[in-house]
Amino acid sequence: MASGEGARLTMELDEGDLRPYLKEMQRRGKDLRPYFKRLGTHMAFRSIPKTFEQQGRSPKWKKLGDYTLAIRKWRATSPKVSPHRLYHEQVLIQSRELMEHNTFVARPKRLDVGTVHAHGADHQFGRTVRAPRRWKTVTHIKLKTRRWLGIWPEDEKIAVKFAIRYLDKG
Repeated sequence: MASGEGARLTMELDEGDLRPYLKEMQRRGKDLRPYFKRLGTHMAFRSIPKTFEQQGRSPKWKKLGDYTLAIRKWRATSPKVSPHRLYHEQVLIQSRELMEHNTFVARPKRLDVGTVHAHGADHQFGRTVRAPRRWKTVTHIKLKTRRWLGIWPEDEKIAVKFAIRYLDKG
C-alpha cells in the first residue's frame, strides 16, 4: 500500500491471556493425526462415494459406449458371472470395487486418501491398459479419464470446519 493511501489497522497481540491457548495450538500443530483421521473418514467414505453416485462432479463422466453396454449385458447373462457383477449402466460401478475400497492414512503432517484397487489410477488418469488374454481380437483398451478422486469445494469447507473444531476442542 502506498504511503498516504487507504486505511490501515495495526493490532498488537498481548500474549498474557492467550499464552496457554497459543501453546496448545502449537502443540496440536505438531501432530495432526486426529484431524486427518476425521477428514480422511469423510473423504474416503462420504466424498468419494458421492462422486460415484453423481457419476462425476466437474466434469461429469462421459456415458458408457454402446460396445461397453453390450459387453456388460452379455456378461450379466453368463452363469459364470458372480452376482456382484450384474448389469449396470452407470460408469465405474459394475463391480463396485473401486467405489467401496477406499482408504486413508493419517500421518502427523499429511493425509493420504486413495484406493487399494489395482485400476484406480488407470481410471483417474485415463491410461491404456492391457486387455484380458481371453479377448483374442483386442490387446489394449484406452480407458477414459474419469476423475473419481478429488477435493471438491464442499470438501474444502468441511476441512476448514474440522480444523476449527480440532483447534477448539482437540
